[in-house]
Amino acid sequence: MERLKADLDADEAARQQEFTEFKERLADVRDAREGFEKLAVSGSKFAWVPPVISTIIVLGFFTILAVLLVGDVSALGTDSP
Repeated sequence: MERLKADLDADEAARQQEFTEFKERLADVRDAREGFEKLAVSGSKFAWVPPVISTIIVLGFFTILAVLLVGDVSALGTDSP
């Protein structure tokens, strides 16, 4: 019975530690969002960097996809008879 109680206490301590770490991570995320919000409100050019990079990546993906689907397949070295 003592061993079971000790295991329960150890599990409770581990869960409490995980919960504390989770709260700290949430606080870090909240701080980052608040900082980014301040940049956006102040009109900083740095606030535009993530949307611009995301747009470039999405456009590049669809461009490559279109080239692969519609492009010249013979340029890839697969000659069809």
